[in-house]
Amino acid sequence: MKRLTSASLWIYATWYLGSAVSAVLGVLDLLGPVLGISAGLIVGIDPRQVIWRRTAREGWSPA
Repeated sequence: MKRLTSASLWIYATWYLGSAVSAVLGVLDLLGPVLGISAGLIVGIDPRQVIWRRTAREGWSPA
């Protein structure tokens, strides 16, 4: 649940930031959605497991 909420907030915040930057710089309006969705996916999926570390389960040890 925390992961989904965090990813949603990152999508919204980065989308807003990207839209503001594109308005100031006068670049394509697609910058906001692209940045927002990519940031949300990176935070939600966390491919390097830096944000969402997996805890070791009881009775389990790495081989």
